[in-house]
Amino acid sequence: MRTLKRTCWLVLPGLLLAAPALAGERTWPATGLSAVELLTTSADLELRGWDHPEVKLESEEAGRVGDESQAGVLKLRGDVDLVLYLPAGLKVGVQGVSGDVRVRGLGGRLRVQTVSGDVAVDGAGQGLEVITVSGDVEAQRVRGEVLLKTVSGEQSVADLSGERLEASSVSGEIRVRAAELRELRVKSHSGDVDFDGRLDPGGQARLSSFSGDVRVNLPRGSGFELEAETTSGEIRVAGELVWSERSAERAVGRCGAGGTELRLSSRSGDLVVRVGD
Repeated sequence: MRTLKRTCWLVLPGLLLAAPALAGERTWPATGLSAVELLTTSADLELRGWDHPEVKLESEEAGRVGDESQAGVLKLRGDVDLVLYLPAGLKVGVQGVSGDVRVRGLGGRLRVQTVSGDVAVDGAGQGLEVITVSGDVEAQRVRGEVLLKTVSGEQSVADLSGERLEASSVSGEIRVRAAELRELRVKSHSGDVDFDGRLDPGGQARLSSFSGDVRVNLPRGSGFELEAETTSGEIRVAGELVWSERSAERAVGRCGAGGTELRLSSRSGDLVVRVGD
């Protein structure tokens, strides 16, 4: 039985050239869409923002991806590695098991839920939520509210600007760098917690670890109200504070004009605060 091959023909003066359609590529118009949802098991996913009015999927097995559009939501299902291009303004949701997720330059809000896959985000314009069991999380250049939850995976966050960051882990380390936040809540059971950034005046920061260390580095001129408590660790502060209470287990004081609430706690870990360049 002969198999017919479909071919498109491009006609130029004096030439007749075959121009086959691109393999492994599918597109959907973004008009009327408010969100895109991806469901997979072990596939690796790469999400990229772009400025075209359509959603484009690239994969060597693009035909194996099921799609359904309903009530403004495009749902894609398939266990194939792929690259997905998304216009700004769309909410994006990803649910996987063991595959990795890489994200670059999204303009909308992103939510990722995995079991053991790693998640790396470079750019999310309207907030980020990541929930994973043993995968590591890296995020930078995120605007808006950020929520991160892991069990044993590590979290590394940089260049955040927004109202709120909430990060929690059972045994993983949590590191936050170059952040400007109004509200910060970071909690780990046995991992260390590190924060290096700026807190808005009138904001709140609560960082804790049951058995890990908590370290805070703030720029010179920061004003805050400090309350630090530990059971068997040490409290070390490098900066000019006016103390209202100071002991080995508890320290309460003000730095500069105050205004920002900074609470640190650990049962057996050290609490370290540094104010300077």
